[in-house]
Amino acid sequence: MPLITLYARKEPTVDQVAINQGQAFRKDVVFYHDEECVRKFCHWSWHTAPPRKTKKTITLNCARWTLRWLPDFVPA
Repeated sequence: MPLITLYARKEPTVDQVAINQGQAFRKDVVFYHDEECVRKFCHWSWHTAPPRKTKKTITLNCARWTLRWLPDFVPA
C-alpha cells in the first residue's frame, strides 16, 4: 500500500522567546496535508533537529508518511 504524502516547508519561527531575543531569523519546519499549505498537520520547532531536505519519508504520530519538500515560505 502506498504511503500518504505530507508536504513540508520551512517558515519563520513562531517561538516568541526566540523572537524577543533577536533570533527571528530561525526557521521552523511545518508539515501540511495539502500542497497549497492550507491544512496544517504538524509544526516542528527550530530548536529540535528537523528532518533534512534529502529525506523522502518520515514517521510522525506513529505513522509513516511520504515527505515532499516545498520551497521555503517567504513573507510578503
